[in-house]
Parts: sequence; C-alpha cells; structure tokens
Amino acid sequence: MSNESLSISLTRIQILIPSIQDIINGLINPISDRNVKLIPREVECLKWASEGKSGWEMSKILNCIERTISFHMSNIGTKLNSNNRTKSIAILLGYLLPSLEY
Repeated sequence: MSNESLSISLTRIQILIPSIQDIINGLINPISDRNVKLIPREVECLKWASEGKSGWEMSKILNCIERTISFHMSNIGTKLNSNNRTKSIAILLGYLLPSLEY
C-alpha cells in the first residue's frame, strides 16, 4: 500500500470515529443510564406514535394543534439523540423490553 492510499484510508477512519463512538456509547449507556427526562406530554406523544398514530391523529386525541405534536416529537428526538420518530420508538422499546416479563 502506498503512502498516499494509506493517508486516504487514515483520513476516512478519522472521519468515521465520532460515529462509531456514538454507536458504542448507545450500546454501553442505555437510555436508563443517560438520565433522560421526558415530560408527561412527550410520553403521551411517544405512546401514540408507537401505536402508529400520525401527528394529526395525535393532535385530535390530545386536543392540541399538530404543530404542538411536532414540537414534542422534536424534543423527544433531541433528548433521545434520535433523528426520526421510528428511531425514538425503537430507543424506547429497547429501554422497556428488558423490564417486561414474558
């Protein structure tokens, strides 16, 4: 391997390291260890989202406007370090599943 291709490979690895660290931290420090605090309305939104409700449906159920639901879902994403609704639900399920009895 030439010095130039070695340098390119090293640069690529350095770019990937932060993402790899995030993945490892998520595995080592599950949500219960991250001290995540969701407010009651965020918990309600996540519950309804996990049941497949759209933002519009949640707004009707929770008697608010759809923008409020979007606001809460955005806050949930920030707190759980998630960039979409599905990932937020998966993180929640990953937290809850070990505590469920079969």
